Amino acid sequence: VKAGEKRPDPLLAPDGFKNCTTDAETVGGWFDVKSKLNVGIACGAEYGLLVVDGDIKGAVDGRKALSDLWLDQPTLTADTPSGGFHMYYRHPGTALKAKLPGIDLKGADGGGYVLAPPSILPNGAYTWRDPEIPIAPFPPYLLDELRADQPPRANGAAKATGPAATLVVSEGRRHARLVELGAIYRGKGLASDEIETLLWEHAARSFAPPFSRDNAEHEREIEAV
Repeated sequence: VKAGEKRPDPLLAPDGFKNCTTDAETVGGWFDVKSKLNVGIACGAEYGLLVVDGDIKGAVDGRKALSDLWLDQPTLTADTPSGGFHMYYRHPGTALKAKLPGIDLKGADGGGYVLAPPSILPNGAYTWRDPEIPIAPFPPYLLDELRADQPPRANGAAKATGPAATLVVSEGRRHARLVELGAIYRGKGLASDEIETLLWEHAARSFAPPFSRDNAEHEREIEAV
């Protein structure tokens, strides 16, 4: 990628990410020709990589959308000069819906690339939070929600928008989601009362119909989990 920019270098990568390679000799040759290049990493099923690209621009804050996605397992992550983030995941091998408010899934529905450390732009540098953390598999509990070939809603119902609407959990799948999230939080060492609070927040926001603390059956189910 051109030094100080996001555009592919027209001499060394005239076809953009399609010129990508893992051949160390070729990459070394590029930097012999131009020593101050930025680094682009190709994304997509072909390359086995999907990157959750979160932006913070004005009223749009990718961190809010990230909390709605419940992406909380450790994975290789870079901070971007704009204050956003790139979270790297192994590509699940299926096309996904590529756009959520404040979030772009790079490589979700084809190719593309992201800039990676130590790339530098006029407003700052890309940096790894912890370069030793491996790239995690994309969370399987999100695949059903984000699959690009997800069938349309029954009865011609209008499709909702936004991360919370996109990730609605319908009746019949709610208990499995609670168990799955509970296991994730327990694995991170959270206490029972902390897990219960998080499960209530998710059930009230993302379940259709939502859970209510006034419903004794809902209380019993979350307490059991």
